[in-house]
This record gives sequence, structure tokens and C-alpha cells, in this order.
Amino acid sequence: KKEFFSFFLLAFFLVVDMILFFQSLYYISVNKALFLFLTYPIIALIMARFTLKEPITRIDILSIIISFFGLFLIFKTELEIGSNLLGEILVLLSAVFWCAYMIMNRYLSFKEKHFKQTFWLFLFGFIMLMPIFLVYGKPSSFLNLNNIAWLLLLSLGVFATLIPYTFISYAGKYVKSSTSSIILLIGPALGIIVSFIILNERPPINVVIGGVLILASAFISTRSKS
Repeated sequence: KKEFFSFFLLAFFLVVDMILFFQSLYYISVNKALFLFLTYPIIALIMARFTLKEPITRIDILSIIISFFGLFLIFKTELEIGSNLLGEILVLLSAVFWCAYMIMNRYLSFKEKHFKQTFWLFLFGFIMLMPIFLVYGKPSSFLNLNNIAWLLLLSLGVFATLIPYTFISYAGKYVKSSTSSIILLIGPALGIIVSFIILNERPPINVVIGGVLILASAFISTRSKS
């Protein structure tokens, strides 16, 4: 029963994180939401210290300062903090629940097999999200999807969700929460830069420098643990 409850709690943290984040987009811009959410390594560092007793080293602090400055450079052109307090509170709460997920993931990784953990994560997540989808979503829209849309949805499910979360579950045993949080910043940073490449646009210099700083912070944090 204890194991069952732990998997349920892991899924609960992730589902609440997603709901709060997407709800915040009704009130604030995507760029502001991303900037506020991607400050989660700071929250993770503090939470991991009190829950998992992970030490806070100078390298950790340095890496987070560098990554935070990189995020600021990327998003600085569209930041107006305080313009819509409700949206900002929602996205910060989502960051807290994401950190809770990361910490719970690391806690369970020492006790459970990562495939087992991932299976229950998605099963419970599906059970919790389905009633919300049925009430507020449009289930009938699935009937209008063509083959390409189904293929894209399947690709998102496998390559953007299933595989990454399986890797996160596996890595939890070997990488502490604060380091994982900083490394995961690479995804959004590269995503922003790649979006300019796909759209055949030249990324602003502040975006390039910010992305390089985030990559540097991830390298510093990882190198210090290796």
C-alpha cells in the first residue's frame, strides 16, 4: 500500500504541475510563463536540501546564478513581472509541484525499478486527467483527426513524453535533484534557438548568449559531479 501511494503521489505532483502551468497561460504570455517556470532549479535546490538532505555546494549556487542570468537574457524583452499576479502565482506554483515531482522521483529511484515507476506514473496520470478532459475538453474532436494528426500525437506521446520521463526516472538514482534541474534547462534553451533555425530567422544575440550560459551552467554542474 505504501508503494501504491508513492506512485500515486508522484503522478499527482506531475498532473497538478501541468494543470497549473497551462492554466497560467490564460493570464500571462508564454514567454513570461516560461521564464518564471524555468526558475525551478532555485526551488529544487532549496527543497532537496530540506527533504533529501542534499548538500548545497558553491558549484550548485554558481551554476544556478549563471543559468538564471541566461534565462533573463533570453526572455528580458517581454518581461513585465507583476502585470498579472494571478497568472504569475499559478506558474510559480506549477514550478513548485514540478520540483516536488523531481524530488519524489529521486526518492523512489533508490527503491523502485524505473520502468515500473514510469508505468504507474502514466497510468495514474491518465486516470486523473481523463475526467478533466471529458468535462472541459472536446472528446469528439478525436473523431475528426486524420492519419497525419494521429501520427503526430503518437510521436509526441512516445518521443516527447514516454521516453524522456523514463530517462528521468532512471537518472534519478544517479544524479541529484539540483543537478538534474539545471541539465533539464538545456531542452527549452535549445528549443528556442532551434525554433529560429526552423523558421529561417536569425536569433537575437541575447538569445544566443543566454542559451550558451545555460549550456555552460549545465556543464559546470555536471562536471563537478562526474
